[in-house]
Amino acid sequence: METNATLADLNLIADNVCVDFVNTVERGVRYQHQDWIGSYDAFLLWSRKAGLIDSDEFTCLKTQSSANRRKASRVFEKVLRLRALLRGIFAAISSGSTISTTTIKELNEFLTEAHLARKLEWVDQRAVWRWRADSVAMERPLWTLVMAAADLLTGGNVECVRKCANPQCSWMFVDTSKNKRRRWCEMEVCGNQAKARGHYARYRAGA
Repeated sequence: METNATLADLNLIADNVCVDFVNTVERGVRYQHQDWIGSYDAFLLWSRKAGLIDSDEFTCLKTQSSANRRKASRVFEKVLRLRALLRGIFAAISSGSTISTTTIKELNEFLTEAHLARKLEWVDQRAVWRWRADSVAMERPLWTLVMAAADLLTGGNVECVRKCANPQCSWMFVDTSKNKRRRWCEMEVCGNQAKARGHYARYRAGA
């Protein structure tokens, strides 16, 4: 099991950015315990990797973070709260459990903050969401994740949120396969491990 990992080693396998966000904590299969976003700056790096921000936004937010470490720390606390909140929600969905009103209330608090940073503009004969000019804030990638989570939870794919079938794996994904029979986060990792265990069990049974 690897221990010296970098963000370049992290695969985005969930087919949904907010579920990939939840998967930034790894327990049990690839690594014993790996947190890919252990700081606000690491969260920015992951956000750029996941396509939440572009290179210019990354540079701007990194500059703000360096200039105001206290605020960066406060925003990072929100990042961790949102990740834990979404993990609980997606775990409940994948297991068929009920999501509490307290949980939804907390998510709504994040959504309210994100909505206040957006506005509608009329572009090419249609309305589009834009971030307010004054909202190039350290929370920008966090707000994008909140909106993505709301879109997932209110859309047609919410019932396709799954946990990897490997009991030792903590990763989740959205099953966008045609037959809705995806079982593994990554076939090359958990799927192959399951095959190997099956082969070994059959070998032992026939020995």
